[in-house]
Amino acid sequence: MSYGISGIRFGIEGADEAVRCLRCIWISHIHADHHTGLARILALRSDLLKGIPHDPLIVIGPVQLKGYLDAYQRREDLDMQFLDCKHTEEASVEAFNSNEDGNTILPECERGDSTMFARDCMRSCSKKQRSPVKNAAAVPILRSLKKVLLEAGLETLISVPVEHCEPAFGVVMKAANRINRVGKTIPGWKLVYSGDTRPCHELIQASCGATVLIHEVSCKM
Repeated sequence: MSYGISGIRFGIEGADEAVRCLRCIWISHIHADHHTGLARILALRSDLLKGIPHDPLIVIGPVQLKGYLDAYQRREDLDMQFLDCKHTEEASVEAFNSNEDGNTILPECERGDSTMFARDCMRSCSKKQRSPVKNAAAVPILRSLKKVLLEAGLETLISVPVEHCEPAFGVVMKAANRINRVGKTIPGWKLVYSGDTRPCHELIQASCGATVLIHEVSCKM
């Protein structure tokens, strides 16, 4: 993630406009090549929107990323709300949709307190049934995310645990059917992005019925 790359792609004015219009950013895992440019983009958006009514940008990512962003915010306002990817796993989203005021505690193996490269723990946890993760602090951010998704024409965003560092995620986004200006139904779609992962049962399941599957990396077994 890099503002410089956006400038090459869109030009400076186009890159600024793209940053200004951002509402949500999703980060798969804590490795530097996936988030190093994030703080710069958040700070720039904050500057571009000064004096303009707007909502904080929603950042969805692994919980370790919050520590990095919180430390950065001691020097520069990032104007963001952070949501742990675990709050957007399927079980947690379903629990939120059915009871927005609920409060569910993580099972011990899903607390994310293992080391970043504890592969044995990662695999044992990923194969267990995922329990819903909710707490009171996340509920208003989940409500904001739901609003952002609806405005973008999306039905849902689901984070999927994958096998890389601990924790790491892929993501599923689904768009609803819509009616165009002449009354024709435009079919919805399903996009799946793997993030960095080894071959992973959870991602295979999540990819069923996908319109587009973006698989970032692969490896030989």
